[in-house]
Amino acid sequence: MNDKYKAELINGKPVILLNGSMIEKGFISIIDAEQKADKLNQASIKNNQVE
Repeated sequence: MNDKYKAELINGKPVILLNGSMIEKGFISIIDAEQKADKLNQASIKNNQVE
């Protein structure tokens, strides 16, 4: 599965990337960012199935 949203550390801080571009920052931990990215990916999959 190719996830559009991905959690990574940039300059030691967790962020969410959308196709390589940072879209959200300010997470306490990488785990929090990964959980949010997973939720965004699941929502994206559901939206694509509806269309």
